Formats: sequence, C-alpha cells, structure tokens
Amino acid sequence: MQIRTNPYHLNRIELALLSAKEYLRMFWWYVAIVPVFGLVLLVFTTGPLQMIGAMAVLWPLTIPGRSFITSSKSSRLFSQPCYMEADDAQIAFYSEATEPKRKRYILRAIEIRDVVERGDLLLVRTRKLGFAPIKRSAFPAPEVEAAFRVLVQEMVEARLAEMPDV
Repeated sequence: MQIRTNPYHLNRIELALLSAKEYLRMFWWYVAIVPVFGLVLLVFTTGPLQMIGAMAVLWPLTIPGRSFITSSKSSRLFSQPCYMEADDAQIAFYSEATEPKRKRYILRAIEIRDVVERGDLLLVRTRKLGFAPIKRSAFPAPEVEAAFRVLVQEMVEARLAEMPDV
C-alpha cells in the first residue's frame, strides 16, 4: 500500500520549537535534575564549583537555541514544500524543488519507533531519538491518515516480532 501526502511545509521557528518540546518531553527528568544540582552547588560551595552551579542553573535556557541550531539541516527539507510517501518498507520525505538538488529524508521500517500526534502535526519518531513531522492537513482524507497510522504500527510490530527474545 502506497500512501502519499499533499505538499506541506513548516517554517524554521516551528521546527525548532517542536524540537525543543520533544527534547523536554523525552528528557524532562534531566532538565529538572541539572538545575537542582546547580542550586546545591551555588548554596553549599565556593569558587569554581559555584560557577559550574550557575551554568547548571542556566543550562535549560539554552534548549531553544540549541534546538534551532540542531534542526537547521532538517529545516532545509521541511521549510520548503515537501511531501511524504510511505509503503511497507519505508517512509520517505521529498522536497518538491529539484534544483539545485532534490532533498530527501528516508526512514526505513527498522528505524521507526512510533507515530504521535502533536497538535496539527504527526511526528514519526525514530529509534535514534529523532523525528519527522507531517502536517495532518497534508493527508488527502482522514482515511488516508488512519491508514498511515496503521501502516506505521504494522512496521513497528514487524520489527519487534523479528527481534530475538532475550
């Protein structure tokens, strides 16, 4: 079964904010612990350890900027009109532009962890802690979106079935 979306795009700020939110969802415990550790260092130590504590307290404030930088490569694809094609073996994202070089991002079935809904987007999350966004409005019909979700679920179940029991 071949599934294809209509062209869609996300601006770079949307992609960076989405990346920051996903980072916070996955690592909320780390984002909470580091500043607490920094406060302990600020209160109970002196000298260089206090400086490290101050950096630990301020570290969460850098997440949006780091997300903007780390999403720069993927924004080259998703910030211009692109579309998604999916079949049993892979999910592929292609830019509509062919000049100077057509951009693409291909996720093989073995790389896919799941698909989640985030507002008006579906995120295909990978096992390497990345994701690929798809605007829900890009699906030609609600039935196509439902078929896509089923397809991703079947890919994940097939991958898990192939894994040996430990």
